[in-house]
Amino acid sequence: ERPQWDKFAGAISTYAADVLMGSGKVLQQPSTHLLGQNFSKPFNVKFIDQNGEEKYGYQTCYGPAISRIYGGMIAYLGDDKGLVLPFDLAPVQIIIVPIIFKGKEQAVLKEANVVLNQLKDKYLIKIDDSEESVGNKFFYWELKGVPIRIEIGPKDIEKGQFVIVRRYDGKKFFVKQEELVRKIDEIAENYTREIKERSLIDFESQIEIVYEKEAAKEAIENGKIVCCGFCSIDMKAAHCAEVVEKEIGGDVRGKRVDEETHEFATCLICGKPAGCTVYIAKSY
Repeated sequence: ERPQWDKFAGAISTYAADVLMGSGKVLQQPSTHLLGQNFSKPFNVKFIDQNGEEKYGYQTCYGPAISRIYGGMIAYLGDDKGLVLPFDLAPVQIIIVPIIFKGKEQAVLKEANVVLNQLKDKYLIKIDDSEESVGNKFFYWELKGVPIRIEIGPKDIEKGQFVIVRRYDGKKFFVKQEELVRKIDEIAENYTREIKERSLIDFESQIEIVYEKEAAKEAIENGKIVCCGFCSIDMKAAHCAEVVEKEIGGDVRGKRVDEETHEFATCLICGKPAGCTVYIAKSY
C-alpha cells in the first residue's frame, strides 16, 4: 500500500507492486486505486441497493501496466547472452539445432524431424535448418531466450542420445532417445517455477533489515531495499518521509498488504512507536 502522500490524488488509497532491477532501483508495476465515492458523487453515479434506496457507487481504478510487466521481466531476468523468458511466455519454447557434417546431412535432419513430430502437438517448437554455423545458431536462440535447445549431431545419433540445454542456467542434459519426451516434459514443467524460486531468493537477499538511519543510508547506497519501522503511512508521517528522501536517499514505497514477517518497535526517523513496517528504495 502506497503512503498517503504518494497515492493517486483522487483515491482513498493506492496499491502497487515494485520490481527490484539490477541497478538497485525499483520499477513500479501495476497500480490499483480505491476511489471510494470521490468520483461517483461529483458525477452523480448511483445504484439501487437491496433496500431499493439510491446510493453513490464505490469505484476502483486499475492500471494493468502490461508493457511495464514485460519490460521489468526482460530487464530483470535477462543476462549477458540475451533474453531469459518464462516457459509459458516464450514464443518459441524449444529449438532443435541439427549439427550438420558433410555426408551426414540427411540422417541428422531426418532425426530432427522425428523429434519435431514427437513434440509439436504439445510445445512451440522449431528446427533451425538455416545455413548459419552451429555457433551462430546457438547464439541467436540464446539471444531470443528460447527455454530449451535440443542438439542433434551424427555422434549423438550413433550413441542413441540427444543433448538438451536449459537456457536460464546453461545446464546440459545427455538423454537417451527413448527418454527424450519425458525429460522435455520434466524441464518444461519446472522451468518457470525454478526461475521464480531463484528470483525470489535473489529478491529477498536484497532486502536489508535496519534500525538506524546511517545503516539505512548505507544500504540504499549499496542498491538494497530497506525494511524498517515507520510511525505511519498517513499524512502525519509525511515529514518523516521527507527526511528519508533528503538524508537516506530513497523513497518510502509503502507497506506490504500480504504477509509481513518483520516487526519494529520504533520509527526509523522520529523514534515514535512504529505503526507499520515499510520499505524504502530508490526508484525509476
